[in-house]
This record gives sequence, structure tokens and C-alpha cells, in this order.
Amino acid sequence: MRISDWIDVRGGLYGGLVMGAAVAWINAGHGVAPAGVAGIKQAVYTFLFGGAVLRLCVAIASRGADARWAAAAVVLPSLITSSAIFVVHNLRGTPEPLLSCLPVVLTSPPGFALWTWRTRRSQREAGPQPMNAS
Repeated sequence: MRISDWIDVRGGLYGGLVMGAAVAWINAGHGVAPAGVAGIKQAVYTFLFGGAVLRLCVAIASRGADARWAAAAVVLPSLITSSAIFVVHNLRGTPEPLLSCLPVVLTSPPGFALWTWRTRRSQREAGPQPMNAS
């Protein structure tokens, strides 16, 4: 079992760097240490949890051609991500917890929509797949 079986490593790394930097910048007025703690918490969270939620998004988006699956692949991961990040930043160590949640809350729905669109497009281009005889 590899880590990439559970999380989207590339998406988690990219998201972790971008979101960690954004949260550190938001908290920079409180000093290097508090901003650094908040940014590192965000980066680690986004890599691990965000990468796992990306896998969930792909799994839901892959369920069927029905538009309800596409909507669920955006809404459910966005709700999970927004709720979890609110908890993470309201733990000790983030000087501006509500402002620190904004980058994730604002970017996760369009990000999951893009991921859903890419997943569904690649499935359409690949065509029907044969069933595994397990």
C-alpha cells in the first residue's frame, strides 16, 4: 500500500504550498512564529487531508454520468474541507482563524469543480471500460 493510494500527492503538494503560503501571509502581522505555525498547519493539513479529499472527489465524480454525481463531487468535498479547516484553525496557534479559513472556503468549490470536470472528461474520452471478473 502506497501513500498515493490514499491521497493525491501532486494535488496535495501543490495545494499545501499555495494554501500554506496564503495563510502565513494572512497571519504575518502577528509575527513570524505565529504566521509560520498557521502556514505550516495549513500546508500539512492540505497535503494530507486535502489530498485525501481530492481522492474522494474523484471517486464520487467517477460514479456515473448523472449530473447529480458531478454536483455531489463538488458539494460534499467542499463541505468536508471547509468544516475541517475551520476546526484546524480554531485550535491553538492561528492568530486569525476566520481569515485563515477564507482561502480554502473560497477556492475549494471551484477547485473540486475543476477536478470533477477533468475526471468526467477523461472518463468520456476513455470510453466504456470492461468489467473486471473478480
